[in-house]
Amino acid sequence: MNCNILPVVYPPINAFPHQGALFSVLFAREECKPWIFNNFIQIYSLKDLYKNDLRSGTIDFYYNMYGDWMNFYIKANPWIKFNSIPFEFIKSSGINFIEFIKSSINGNCYLFFDVDTYYISEYKYWYMESHTPHDIFIYGYDDEKKLFYMGDNTIGKYCHGHVTYEELLISLNTLSEIYSGTNEEIFCHSYREKAFNLIKVKKNVERSGENPLFQKEIFGININKIINDLKEYLLWDNYGEGYRHSDFYVYGIDCYNELEKFIYYAMETNQEVDYRALYSFIEHKKLMLLRIQYLCNEYGLNILMDKYTILVQNFNLLMKIVLKANIKVNNSKDLWQKAINLLEKFRYDEIILLNEFITKVE
Repeated sequence: MNCNILPVVYPPINAFPHQGALFSVLFAREECKPWIFNNFIQIYSLKDLYKNDLRSGTIDFYYNMYGDWMNFYIKANPWIKFNSIPFEFIKSSGINFIEFIKSSINGNCYLFFDVDTYYISEYKYWYMESHTPHDIFIYGYDDEKKLFYMGDNTIGKYCHGHVTYEELLISLNTLSEIYSGTNEEIFCHSYREKAFNLIKVKKNVERSGENPLFQKEIFGININKIINDLKEYLLWDNYGEGYRHSDFYVYGIDCYNELEKFIYYAMETNQEVDYRALYSFIEHKKLMLLRIQYLCNEYGLNILMDKYTILVQNFNLLMKIVLKANIKVNNSKDLWQKAINLLEKFRYDEIILLNEFITKVE
């Protein structure tokens, strides 16, 4: 086979590479959407986000009780068959990286693994500038052009592009040296999974209640789970207790507090706010809007959908204010104060809208 490109779409949720990879695959399949909308409701932030240096952008969907950086959104995904093969095992076995990746794709497996971005021209900020390990998503190849089709945050946002066989091979051959480095950024990556992660979408289950393989509560819309998870996100009494007492993380609606603290810190110290945190927070709102749109006809959510659309649009305006304030670091107190005021308003608005959502569908 000279060319093989597995199904993908541009992911509507793409703040981080792991989100872009997973949602590129799942949103390409209509049958996967109910499971997506049953999940990805709760979120977390690192506590005192503004103090976390390299991880100051960490606001993300919360998917398990075992910490972040562990790919549980893939490993515990009923639509995904997941395999992880250690990088050093492939290398020490003398297996050709290029042929291994092509063979995996021919077996209908997408791949997600680290590369040294220094050697890959798609990474506009790091190419020939910085030996930085980063997750790349591979979903196809073309032997005539000698390239793989890829996805990643290559230019400050998620993009689909390509990497040549030569670039990828050089990049992979230098990873061992990077992993053994001692600088701060490498230490930050030291507990990543140094492996080729293979992702294969399982065959669609038969849409019949008589088929024991089909669990409607998992693969169909589970409105009771959505309601429960919304109450946990809102930290309702008797629902949010498990999310209130962490020494390391903040959950749900309280993530607004972490963003406000970050902005106050920036205002007091003339520092920048890590825009990645706000961008990921907005992605949570975008996915909530997609969920409302998906359920709109069945539950009569047209008015709510319009209101939540306005909230998402207003969040996008907030992002512009934050980016402008980051540029005008030494003269941005008015902008930061405006951003804080908007966050407080948006928190109030979202609580009202999601309680209305719960009332409508419950």
